[in-house]
Amino acid sequence: MHPDFQNNQRGESLLQHMESKARSLGIAGLFVLTTQATHWFRERGFDMLPLQKLPIKKRQLYNYRRNAKVFFKKL
Repeated sequence: MHPDFQNNQRGESLLQHMESKARSLGIAGLFVLTTQATHWFRERGFDMLPLQKLPIKKRQLYNYRRNAKVFFKKL
C-alpha cells in the first residue's frame, strides 16, 4: 500500500459506512476478499473462511490466480 494512504482512517471510515448501510438494509453479514490485508480485516472482527463458504455466484467469479482469502463478519 502506498504510504500516503496508510494510517489516515479512510479504510476504517469506509468499513464503518458499509457495515451501517448493510445493517439498515437487513443484511446479516459481510464477505470480503483480500490478497494483502488479512491482518487488517481480522483486527476488525472478520473471520477467515474456506472458499467453499463464499456464495455460489461469487465463487464462480473467483480468480484463482489472485489467490484471495475469504473473510466474513456477522453484523
